[in-house]
Amino acid sequence: MGSWGITAMESDAGLDALAAIREQITEEGRLDAAQILHAFKKDAWNAPPDSIEGQAHTSPMMLAEVMKKI
Repeated sequence: MGSWGITAMESDAGLDALAAIREQITEEGRLDAAQILHAFKKDAWNAPPDSIEGQAHTSPMMLAEVMKKI
């Protein structure tokens, strides 16, 4: 895994989260943030770690970046 910048879109983990977000786009082209976060929590790869561990929360950050771009 790697990172070449400071945003989630500039990391391998962020791009993996973006792929998971794309899978959640409806036929109408809509995204449901709550549904995406629920899917992240069930996905071992994209699940946000416990905040006590002090690790980066890349998947929620990627969702925030997508929402900002939209």
